Amino acid sequence: MLQDLFDEDREDGDFSYQFPSSTSSKSIIEKPISPRNETDLCGLQNQGATCYLNALIQTLLFTPDFRGKH
Repeated sequence: MLQDLFDEDREDGDFSYQFPSSTSSKSIIEKPISPRNETDLCGLQNQGATCYLNALIQTLLFTPDFRGKH
C-alpha cells in the first residue's frame, strides 16, 4: 500500500499510481485486531508509515466536533 510513499515524482510532474492486482493469491489485509476492554476500540496494524495515520485517526476519533457530538 505505501511501498511508493518515498518515491520521487517524475520530472514532468506527473505521478501515476497503479493499483495492485485483485487476482493476487494472498490478501495483505488480515482480520482486524479484536476489540479491547469495554471500549470496543482497537488500533490499526502498522504497515510501515501507517503509525502516523493511526495517530491521526485516533486523534480525530476523540475530537467531539469531528464526530459531530457537541
